[in-house]
Amino acid sequence: MKLILLGATGSIGTQTLDLLRDGGFELVGISLGRQSDKLESILRRFPSIGIVSALEYGAFGHLREKYPHVRFLEGENAAFDLTRIADYDIAVNAIVGFAGLKPTLGVLERGKTLCLANKESLVVGGELVKECLAKYGGKLYPIDSEHVAIAKCLAFSGGSKVKKVILTCSGGPFLYKDEKEIYGVKPDAALAHPTWKMGKKISIDSATYMNKAFEVVEACHLFDLVPEDIEVIVNPESYVHSGLLLEDGSYLLDCGKPDMHGPIAYALSRGKKIEGIVRVKSLSEIKDCRFLKPDSRFVMPLALARGVMLLKGNAGALVNGANEEAVNLFLDGKLPFGQIVGASFYALAREYSGSRVDYDSLARYDALSRRIVRSYAASSDAE
Repeated sequence: MKLILLGATGSIGTQTLDLLRDGGFELVGISLGRQSDKLESILRRFPSIGIVSALEYGAFGHLREKYPHVRFLEGENAAFDLTRIADYDIAVNAIVGFAGLKPTLGVLERGKTLCLANKESLVVGGELVKECLAKYGGKLYPIDSEHVAIAKCLAFSGGSKVKKVILTCSGGPFLYKDEKEIYGVKPDAALAHPTWKMGKKISIDSATYMNKAFEVVEACHLFDLVPEDIEVIVNPESYVHSGLLLEDGSYLLDCGKPDMHGPIAYALSRGKKIEGIVRVKSLSEIKDCRFLKPDSRFVMPLALARGVMLLKGNAGALVNGANEEAVNLFLDGKLPFGQIVGASFYALAREYSGSRVDYDSLARYDALSRRIVRSYAASSDAE
């Protein structure tokens, strides 16, 4: 089976490459952002690669001559172009941020199977993604560990009625910390995730709870839920990835060490790898594992998740774009940690429109939200 990997040099991308070494797939194309220094080692490991795309121009240098059989694509649309011209059966989208939406649509518009780690595709363009699935007949399998866990538990539920979907989170590095205490923390502290090794963007989103808010939106689109169907529970040890509360009062949970190889393998197998499920009458039956309510800092991100699902239109583009820009500004020392979440509320309140959106309009609102947040950070509103 032929496969393309979008975002090959990031955390999910490199773990996907680990799994592909075991065979079963022919890797025919990859995309990368700005880590072109890793490209040659990938090309040596996977000689089947025939197309490579990079976000930045001039990323390939001498590789064009060294690998004359490889077609090299460059620029902002290179990853999307890869999805349109490559000959493949299945795509893994591990691109971070809004940049992953257009390649997602490119895969689904060809009726291909998509293994999706880019949650922003659903946060921003969930309605467009579902329309593509219905129109072109492709398949979508999540890679996020929480959504893989929910899918696995639903497969094991045997028709039992589900009372609540349980979406777990670690709580990040600031669980139950006083908001005033962490308002002005530095990036190093926010990046120090206690259990998961992730990229900078998702690590900051975990620290602010925005990652969990986006996962609520993602779960709603993937499993036809509304936010009220979902209960978020903090599991600081990250041993329970998510699960179900059934009508009879029992829990069906997916448990395992915090490692992404399993969820990636589940998606690549198109839902066939479903080991790791535990059924318990009480969460306390799982030893050395705590279950806590989210602290008060989750209230605002959850409100944003509910707003995205209720308002539709450009809400997801505004919230996500503002958050991406706010995280970048925080990492650059230009916005306090305590104002990251507020930036999304600010952008949403300024520019929300409930009118029908297509990809081009979502891209415009994404860019607009980033400009708004840059102005917000430079003004007294961010004080």
